[in-house]
Amino acid sequence: MHRVSALACEARVILGQWETPSKTNELTAIRRLLDSIPLRGALVSIDAMGCQTNLATRITNRDADHLLAVRDNQPTLRAQIEAAFQLAGPGTTRNVDLPEPPATPSHCASDAGHGRIETRTTTVMHDFGEHLDVVDKWAGLTTLIRVDRVREHEGSDLVENAVRYYISSRQLSAEAAGKHVRRHGEVENKLHYVLDVSFGEDGYTARKQNAAANFIVIPHFAVNLIRALSRDKLSFPRRRRRCDDKLEHREQLLTDVAM
Repeated sequence: MHRVSALACEARVILGQWETPSKTNELTAIRRLLDSIPLRGALVSIDAMGCQTNLATRITNRDADHLLAVRDNQPTLRAQIEAAFQLAGPGTTRNVDLPEPPATPSHCASDAGHGRIETRTTTVMHDFGEHLDVVDKWAGLTTLIRVDRVREHEGSDLVENAVRYYISSRQLSAEAAGKHVRRHGEVENKLHYVLDVSFGEDGYTARKQNAAANFIVIPHFAVNLIRALSRDKLSFPRRRRRCDDKLEHREQLLTDVAM
């Protein structure tokens, strides 16, 4: 069973989920999930599958902003974004009869962990109207985002380079754009990974009646409960193991959350 989930990154709370019979029906599930949760004032990030004009309109009509990954499923949009950043890049020869290209402020951030050092340079563009003839199709589009990622593996000469593009209806600085793009990855790191490693979700074999759905809903509920506990600084796996081993800890968790 496939499900699409919505994660509130700052609160680290699962807001909702919607069942989809297969991967091919995820767009329908995304639309229904968006309709089922409050969005006012939020910045809604979706991966490349959700980079659709109707979804962008659906989000802005709910007084929210979108942040959408742009890949090969939107070839025209991607090509025009690439060309716009290339034109504005340093060392580019320009026709003097054409207007000056828009400014492209950048922000660089890096971190290390798991034997890797990753450096991300985020560049944004706001005044791009003359460079995108599809701009009117994307509701409220105000920011183009380019993220250049360099990942070095410690102890080896292996270096990975990647470039990603995004669009957003929110006026984002380069630093803010980098932060929000980075947070989009928390759906994998702080939701799907946790469900698989701590709850063994990928190993579920239940099929009879509603068992499959129950074995998905209950761990989502448990994740929210465990993360709501703020009286200790234990990691998620340790909290979960304590709940497994000690009845009094489970009762204390439920009491603290209820309060």
